[in-house]
Amino acid sequence: MTLSSISASRVRVVQSGRPIARNFASMFIGNGLYSLSQIGFIVLLARTTNSTQLGMFAFALAFTAPVILFATMQLPVLLATDAQRRFRFVTYLSLGVLLYLAAILFIGGLSARLQGFSIPMVVVLLIGLSKAIDATSQILYATRQRQERMVGVGVGRALNGLSSLAGAVIAALVTHSVVWVSVATACGSALALALVAVPLSRRALRAEKSVWPGQLGPAGPETARLARLAFPLGCVSGILAMNGALPTLVIQDRLGYASVGAFAAVAYLILAPTTLTSALSTAAAPRLAKLHIADRPGVFRLAMFMLLAVFTGIGLAITAVAWLAGPALLHLIYHAGYGHMSSVFVVLALGLTINLMGSALGCGMTAARVLRVQVLIAGATLAVTSVLSLLLVGPLGIIGVAWATVGGYVVLFFGAWIAIVPERGRGQHSPLPATEASSGRRPDAQA
Repeated sequence: MTLSSISASRVRVVQSGRPIARNFASMFIGNGLYSLSQIGFIVLLARTTNSTQLGMFAFALAFTAPVILFATMQLPVLLATDAQRRFRFVTYLSLGVLLYLAAILFIGGLSARLQGFSIPMVVVLLIGLSKAIDATSQILYATRQRQERMVGVGVGRALNGLSSLAGAVIAALVTHSVVWVSVATACGSALALALVAVPLSRRALRAEKSVWPGQLGPAGPETARLARLAFPLGCVSGILAMNGALPTLVIQDRLGYASVGAFAAVAYLILAPTTLTSALSTAAAPRLAKLHIADRPGVFRLAMFMLLAVFTGIGLAITAVAWLAGPALLHLIYHAGYGHMSSVFVVLALGLTINLMGSALGCGMTAARVLRVQVLIAGATLAVTSVLSLLLVGPLGIIGVAWATVGGYVVLFFGAWIAIVPERGRGQHSPLPATEASSGRRPDAQA
């Protein structure tokens, strides 16, 4: 190999890394501001209302998350990693909108049946509406993510979080009501959808010479094929969301809304550092998918293990901060009444570390289209968390539920490891033949 060819190879490597670095920086800033705004909601409610209203808000987040995430079916991720363009954008959007409308109806009906017409029911419905709007925006953003151009996506996330928090501050100071704070979250989501997500998607589709859909109706057999492909991921998302929401639901059932508020105040403190992992996953997913399509298992494994190492380091750093400075942080951000939750803070940070390790492997599984086994892993995770929560909440209280989440995430990590690492080593997931990938046909996607 000549010196000039070596230099050219190095230049190509550096240039190929620039989009990832730029996308990571954009998503880190955008997701960072969004995550800080979510923590801001918790701090705002803790300081302007009482633990009961804070508990209602946290309960609404936990109640709606499994339904919305199941309805999402990870369609944004599938679109962003659809390197072979197997499905049209209109198919992703049509299926998503139909599922989100069904999710809102389900959330409203179930909440009304369980709680009647009450303040908690109204808060649940408003939060569900907000999350459904966010999910629609994510499908639109995925058109840019697939092109590895995510600067505007970060702007949209930041606008969503900051506008929602600004409205919530005004609502909380004027009304001291969790209902109007929830209204502010929905308004911020709608603002980001209209001002950023829709224009970005239209621009991305013009670049791909695709047509913006004139209507949001289903696209026939193609929609059915996409639904079959996405359904396992919908189950995974819903089950894992239920796993994350289960501690809040158990605490509310056994200990009441005030205890939910105390638990949420601690749990949401570990959201801000996960902005880094979310940005990394968003930036890395399209590249992992392209490595899979190129049938480069060695490079694929290396990239996935690098992501795993970074995620593990972030989780351990968060755990160290919780261990060394947990009481001081709780006192500084909230007030002295939350100091007794420092041990819960440490346990939740440990659980987060293990969860992040599993998430890194899950990113690789989705990029490689190893989908159906994820349902089994998520189901086992939920089963372990459920059993441990019910067993430990009585004798140990809130910290018992925190330890239950750790047990569930251990199952998640080892299940993901067994599912993806041996498969990648054997290189069993081959790309489509070149003739099929380049012919423009959209064959049935296999999970």
